[in-house]
This record gives sequence, C-alpha cells and structure tokens, in this order.
Amino acid sequence: MFKILVKFGLFVSLFLPLLSQAAPKDNLSEFHLLIDELVSAQREFDDKALSELLHSDYVEISPAGEVDHREEVLGFYDKSHKEKGQKSPIIEISELEMKMDGKYAFVIAKETFIIPNSEQKFSMRVSFTFKKTQGSWLFYQAQYTGIRP
Repeated sequence: MFKILVKFGLFVSLFLPLLSQAAPKDNLSEFHLLIDELVSAQREFDDKALSELLHSDYVEISPAGEVDHREEVLGFYDKSHKEKGQKSPIIEISELEMKMDGKYAFVIAKETFIIPNSEQKFSMRVSFTFKKTQGSWLFYQAQYTGIRP
C-alpha cells in the first residue's frame, strides 16, 4: 500500500504541473473566441450581439480616455450610426496574455486595425476583464490604449 501511495505521489508531482500549464492555453482559446465575437459585433454595429457579450455593469475606457458605461457603448454601436457604404476596418487580434482569479479573467491583447483600400494600419493594446456570470464569461471591463507607430 505504501509503495502505491509513493508511486501515486510521484506521478502527481511530475504531471500535475504539466496539466495546470495546459489549462490556461485552453482557456485562452475560449477568450480569443469571445474577443473575436466582440470585434465582429463592433464592426457590424450589432448592438444586440454586444448586449449578450457585455455584463450589466460593463464599463470601458476609450482610446481618448473617456469612460463609457454599458448603455453608452450599446448606443454607440446602434446600427443607425453606421454610415451606408462605410467599410469597417479589418481587425486582427494577437499577442494574447491571460491571468485568472476565481470568477474573473484578465486578458491583454493587441488589436491591429487595417483600413480598407489603404495601406494604413494602427494598433492598440486592449486590457479586458471578464466576469463569470451564471456559467458564462461576460466582458466586464475594457481599456483601449494606443500603441505608438
């Protein structure tokens, strides 16, 4: 019995760190998909899709430093604000980093905006806070910061 416990302890001590390192990468994919959904809803001015992604207490800090609460964000992305024929930029998400703490997840990402019919592009660093609510991760906070060219 003692030998079995020792072997089990050795097994756990060798492989548990590998298992715990794999989990964040799996979670990172989940959050990458959520960020892609957010970006798609923003590009399409889909306030209904955004309302499903944003926590009721959502707040964001814009690149201009303005604090916008959930209702202001949803109002900004109302379809009536999108100009006819306006082409939205292509937005690439990269350089994701993540930390988790209970019902909160913190993700930092780089968003690169590529302007259609142009070679212009610019990037921002975005810090997202997610909150697990009724079994689903919702965007709880975001801060957008420009990256110098």
